[in-house]
Amino acid sequence: MSEADAIARSRAIIQNHYDFTNEGDWSKIEAQFADDVVLEEAEGHPCPGVWRGKEALREGGAGVVSSLGLTKVTVVELMGSASRVAALIEVTMTDPAGTSFTHEVIELWRLDEEAKITEIRPFYHDLVAVRRRLGLD
Repeated sequence: MSEADAIARSRAIIQNHYDFTNEGDWSKIEAQFADDVVLEEAEGHPCPGVWRGKEALREGGAGVVSSLGLTKVTVVELMGSASRVAALIEVTMTDPAGTSFTHEVIELWRLDEEAKITEIRPFYHDLVAVRRRLGLD
């Protein structure tokens, strides 16, 4: 496989992940993960922590979706290489009053040689604003 094809494959995998997330299809999401996948949400996130492995990630991912009132992820741009992808996304959330709002996030993804996702690290533009909007601060 050419480098260009490997890069396109990695970007397609990440795009598919967001599509599956919007569909709520955990079985398709989980199939993309390496067994030792890691999700790391920073301190200050409504659901902070590090989850290692598919089962832990299922729990952590559900907590993240629930804590944010996440309703949709829109991909703005994907960039990177065959083993690392950065995704600029807009996350749509719902606040306690039932009002939707969006927030920009960059997520860094790592993939192994078999194109399985091994790491996810989100970076929110302004977690303080997100926490306030969700009524957490």
